[in-house]
Amino acid sequence: MDAARTRLIKAARADLGYRQPVDSRGQKLPTPYGEWYCRAARVSCSAYGPAAWCDMAVSKWAEEAGIAPLVGRFAYTVAHARWFKARGRWSPAPAVGAVVFFDWGRSNDIEKIDHVGIVTDVRGGGVIRTIEANTRREVAERTRGAAEYVGFGHWWRGAPGGSAKPKPKPPASGADTRPPAYPGRLIRQGSRGDHVRTWQRQMIRRGYNLGPTGADGIYGPRSAAAARELQRRARLVVDGIVGPDTWRATWSKGGK
Repeated sequence: MDAARTRLIKAARADLGYRQPVDSRGQKLPTPYGEWYCRAARVSCSAYGPAAWCDMAVSKWAEEAGIAPLVGRFAYTVAHARWFKARGRWSPAPAVGAVVFFDWGRSNDIEKIDHVGIVTDVRGGGVIRTIEANTRREVAERTRGAAEYVGFGHWWRGAPGGSAKPKPKPPASGADTRPPAYPGRLIRQGSRGDHVRTWQRQMIRRGYNLGPTGADGIYGPRSAAAARELQRRARLVVDGIVGPDTWRATWSKGGK
């Protein structure tokens, strides 16, 4: 293994045991990874400080290892995987030092990636050993099977490229599919959670631009702007708030 991959793993290993703090109400507090990302990417710390931090940690470790231009700087795992693929650095093959992308739904679809980590060992039968951040709110080592990962970013110079494993073909427009159940509460600026991420992913599939952070589960100005555009096209009240009608329109042809 080359020196650059060794440095990346060393940077990740140095943070093993870190656990995200919570306040007296159990609310997650900002992490050093989120605060670093705010400064590095010049984005709002109110949104990113306490946000999901697995990919921000990988990006921070890459900077500490001196390989940031090769690994990238991301908070959104789907955008990170797309970036590797666009650069010809996406591969289905595990390798020590690679950035590994997971989908807990086991869809094998880049657009449904949930999580990311660093490969530290490759074992038989597709089993890998990893260091991951934001796994049960901590930085920890994990053992993962082949069904859990979608692919790998082979970022180092001289690494072979590759193509992703075959994946199901989605509807051409991302529309006219049955929507998931409405979450029962309005999505507006400041909303966050899995229901926000579900809506954002569908908007991205339909071609709406949510900015570099993509489906991060945080409903900010870019998400609100996309919602207003959808509402205009679907002839709904244009307020940038995702209620039941806008939720349904997100999965229907009327919102094209």
